[in-house]
Amino acid sequence: MNPEKDLPGKVSSVEVPGSKSLTQRALIAAALARGESLIRGALIAEDTRHLMEGLNLLGARLEGVDGGIRVVGTGGAIANPDRAIFLGNNGTALRFLTALVCLGRGTYVLTGEPRLLERPVGPLVEALKGMGVNIACKNQCPPVTVSANGLRGGQITLTDIESSQYVS
Repeated sequence: MNPEKDLPGKVSSVEVPGSKSLTQRALIAAALARGESLIRGALIAEDTRHLMEGLNLLGARLEGVDGGIRVVGTGGAIANPDRAIFLGNNGTALRFLTALVCLGRGTYVLTGEPRLLERPVGPLVEALKGMGVNIACKNQCPPVTVSANGLRGGQITLTDIESSQYVS
């Protein structure tokens, strides 16, 4: 994927059903895109709000609007926030943003509620280490600290995964 490539053609829209899983995936895609996206039919829940706050800290601009969520994407540029990214108990956001911040430059800390800090992310951390990412967590669980310097391409192997979120 080349986030800097403009796709020719007419403007189109996609309506996301009221699904937390699909809403979060759409928010990530829109935040990485260049320009403005409107996600209609999004499920606005606590997890969604935590992901939106995290993406705002990373440079995207997200806001709830009548009928959906407006996202101004970063075009693939990842800002370096001045504080930890708090994700509540949102395991999906933790996994997605752990990989996403590897595209940036600087130190990123992802954390959350005590229950989130008990959820294992070891397979993802090990896979990212295999791609040269300087990443650490304690006992295979958050908080996760990433010292990012961009992400080189390559092949990745995920083992012992219990969630499709790792693949996303």
